[in-house]
Amino acid sequence: RKSLSLFKETKDTLGIAISYLNLQLNHYYQNSDPTKSDYYYQLNYGIALLDSGLAMIKDLAPPEYYFHVYGNKSELYHLQGNNDSSYFYLLKHKAINDSLNDVAQNNFIQELNAKYETEKKEQENNLLANENSLLESQNQNKKLWITISFTGVAFLAAVFLIFVVRNNGRKKQKQIEFEKTKLEFEQKALSAQMNPHFIFN
Repeated sequence: RKSLSLFKETKDTLGIAISYLNLQLNHYYQNSDPTKSDYYYQLNYGIALLDSGLAMIKDLAPPEYYFHVYGNKSELYHLQGNNDSSYFYLLKHKAINDSLNDVAQNNFIQELNAKYETEKKEQENNLLANENSLLESQNQNKKLWITISFTGVAFLAAVFLIFVVRNNGRKKQKQIEFEKTKLEFEQKALSAQMNPHFIFN
């Protein structure tokens, strides 16, 4: 009752409607003894509290509110023996329950779909990262092979150059030795041809 007064002061219609629902529930649990003489009066009072909440909120409440109100009204009418009204509100209660379940199921499906899309994107990102890593590795391997090939060619060129320089040096050395030997033979031949009496004179 305090919350109802507070909500009335602040003109919070949803709060007032929920307070009526809570008052009805509290009233029902305190006056649910069918052996009491005012039992049916108490049931009618509970229905009146729910009707007051519905009149206050009109169509502005969330579906969960109507779900509880219609379920409670169906139960109260059933306890009164008013099966037609009980059935009417039970159908409304069930329709809202189905609607809430549909919303919950749709939310669940959307969550699953979002999770699937997220996982799919993560897998695609991982795949792209793996492909990039593989391409980078291949590029590094290519660079390594190019470096090794260049180094190998440079090494072979250096060895060939050293071989050519040494070979040219040997050829020149042999040429010099040949020229020296040739000169020695020519000098010996000249001295052998000279007349021996010139030598003694």
